Amino acid sequence: MLKSRRIVCSFQAELEVLEDRHEPLYRKLVQSLGNLGKAEAAKLIGVCEGRFSKTFKQLAGMTYPQAKTRVKMEIACVLFSETSTSILRVAEILRYSERSNFDRVFTRVIGVRAARFRRKHQFLT
Repeated sequence: MLKSRRIVCSFQAELEVLEDRHEPLYRKLVQSLGNLGKAEAAKLIGVCEGRFSKTFKQLAGMTYPQAKTRVKMEIACVLFSETSTSILRVAEILRYSERSNFDRVFTRVIGVRAARFRRKHQFLT
């Protein structure tokens, strides 16, 4: 699992359920930085695209868009705590068109603004 030993995100247990139940899908989702398409994800778990949403929710306990967002935020947490990558660059890496959109999602999912999270968890060399 992509995780920093110093960070425990509130949704980490849910992502671990996904990882445990279908590790190849989780790995591909992380490798794609949370941008894996629904059709490709359906192939990975062996269902048709039409049944994917229901199957995924049963498998992971959350919807596919929720999982994608949570993986992106997990990646952001790791980048903020282990690198000096700017918030704008992290937003770009995770394919957010605007920093404000990234900030809004980060705050909703993590519970604090990205800048505050970075100050609290930033790796000090």
